[in-house]
Amino acid sequence: MSREEEIRQELFDHTLNGHAPEVKALTEEGLKLGMDPMDILFKALIPSLEEVGRRFEKGDFFVPEMLIAARAMQGALVILRPLIGEPIFRSWPSRPTRFSNRAAFGWIETPAPISLRTSACSNTVTSRHLARSASAAVRPPIPPPTIAMSAL
Repeated sequence: MSREEEIRQELFDHTLNGHAPEVKALTEEGLKLGMDPMDILFKALIPSLEEVGRRFEKGDFFVPEMLIAARAMQGALVILRPLIGEPIFRSWPSRPTRFSNRAAFGWIETPAPISLRTSACSNTVTSRHLARSASAAVRPPIPPPTIAMSAL
């Protein structure tokens, strides 16, 4: 196993376990050895966070472990970002956009289906329930949903 492969494996392991100082030191060492910054990012750091996500989905990791791993990777990104260039980081939230101070709220209004209009939580049939069911036959058709948007 070459030293570059060892560095990749150690970056994976230390990022997974949230050891930020080791991740930063290994990133610097890898760059001194001439490793490609994209190789460090896509073959060690990102797979490590994907593993963190898999472990979170299985219930082995919780939110604190995810945040610790992300912080460990952030130390490496501080070093790698100037070397990789800006295009890969364009969609990251830390970069301000011209819409950063705006918000939009929207909702869809639609009448509830007949089964939800009645007392769906009741297991017994009541006279009120029967009256609603009987009146459903004479109700007009349900109108299509309306969409309302509001922008700040």
